[in-house]
Order: sequence, then C-alpha cells, then structure tokens
Amino acid sequence: MLADSARTGGLAERRMGVSADRRIKATDVKPSAFVVDAGMPNREGWKFLEKVRKLGHARRASVLILSAGPLSEADENKALELLVQGFLPAPPVKEQVVAELKRVLDGPR
Repeated sequence: MLADSARTGGLAERRMGVSADRRIKATDVKPSAFVVDAGMPNREGWKFLEKVRKLGHARRASVLILSAGPLSEADENKALELLVQGFLPAPPVKEQVVAELKRVLDGPR
C-alpha cells in the first residue's frame, strides 16, 4: 500500500526491509525519505532508524513514523531525537501517505 501511494504521488519507491541499513551502507542508495513502522516487534523500526541516522548519505533523509496508536512518551522523545518529520496512522490511508511524503520531501531537511 505504501509503495502504491508513493507511485501515485509520482515518487519512486524501494522496499528494503529490516536489513535496509546494511544495504544502504553497502551501496550508493541515497534515500530521500523513510516510512518506519513504530510497531515492529522488538523495536526494530526504531533500531533501524538509529542505524540509518549514523550513515552519512542517509542521515538527512526525511522520516515518517507509521503507528497504529498514540506513541508513548519515550517514543515521542525518540522521534524528536531522531529528527522525525511526521506521523502516519496504521493502517495508512493512501491520500494521507501521498500528502505527507510530498510535504516532507518539498520542505526543508
């Protein structure tokens, strides 16, 4: 659904999964944005984002957090620390995904 939303908004997408930080580090992939699921088991979404923010060429990418409910105070603080630009509801609504991606990609980073 997220990939379809990106294409609808005229954006290219690449699915990378939980090992994305290794793939990004090993290639010349320079992502413009990430949509990270805050509800992944074992906090994998947050761990991924922490790793990505340490990579030089991915450090400045925009980040949207996908969440099925309100974030805990700890997660809100983590989002601020990791420079998250926005939030999306889970399950995502196509028009909202497109609008949020365009907003963060068109704005300052």
